[in-house]
This record gives sequence, structure tokens and C-alpha cells, in this order.
Amino acid sequence: MSRDALVAEARVGGGALCLYQDLLVHRSDVVTETIPLAQLASVRIAFEREAAKLGGAIALGLVAALLLLVAAPLRGWLANLAGKAAEPGTRESLESVLHSVFSALAGLAGALPAIGVMLLAAAAALAALWAYGRTTLTLCFAATERVLSLRGRDAALIEFAESLAARLSALAQSR
Repeated sequence: MSRDALVAEARVGGGALCLYQDLLVHRSDVVTETIPLAQLASVRIAFEREAAKLGGAIALGLVAALLLLVAAPLRGWLANLAGKAAEPGTRESLESVLHSVFSALAGLAGALPAIGVMLLAAAAALAALWAYGRTTLTLCFAATERVLSLRGRDAALIEFAESLAARLSALAQSR
């Protein structure tokens, strides 16, 4: 293969796709694969957003909001119960156990806002990944398909897919 015959090139992950007149070459640090264009049935390029990431972000956001709303009243209620358990006139052993349990639970309830903030951060990260999306190139062969994808809307990969589709069309017309 001479470099003169190179029609198009695109970066994919840790490697590159090179389109020559009759070949598609996928090179990476680990593998080099040469695919004759006659073996390709079709090419698909798409910008996609994963609905599961958005659903996860919404669910985490709702759980975080619930934790943030419940934390202060729950902590106050448990602290009030701990105070009532420590009132004079009750048995000392029961008093100390209840006071310890309610104080510990109030302490745990005090950690709920921090957990809620961490969940909100995770929800924001998932929402950002959903909004960023991914560009997916699918190469369809007779019995299988190969999917290559990159995060974000990759104009170079879209242009490469258009060049590949044009080359496949030209090969089909020449037969």
C-alpha cells in the first residue's frame, strides 16, 4: 500500500482507521486489521445518547433530594428521642442504651446531607455523559458487524464514514 492511495483517515480510540482505494485498515498499538472493501455490506454512522445514563442521573438526583429533605428533620427527631431517653425517672440501664442508640442514629442522620451531595455530583456526571453522547461507526459484514465508538460528536469520524460509504457505492457501481 502506498500513501498515495490513502482516501481518508480517522482516529478511533487508541488507533486509526485508514481508507484506501480497495481496503479498510484498522491500526492500533495491539493489532492491525486489513479488511477488503468487497467484504463490507454497509456502513452506519450515528450520534447517540444513552437513555440509561439520563435515567440513572434522574434517579440519583431524586434520591439525593430525598436525603437532603429528610436529613434535618430526621436528625432533630432522633436527637429529641435521645433527650427523652436521658430524662430522669427512667431506669439507668435502659436510659443509657436508648440514649446511645438514638445519639448514634442522629449522628448517622447528620451524614445524610454529605451523602446527598455526593449523589448529586454523581447525577451531574451521568447527565453530562448523557449530554456529551457518542459517535458510533458500525461496519456490517455478511455475518457480523464491528462497532467503533468515540465520546462526543466526532466530525472527523462522521466525515470518514461518508468517505467510506462513497467508496463502497463506487465499488458497487463498478461491479
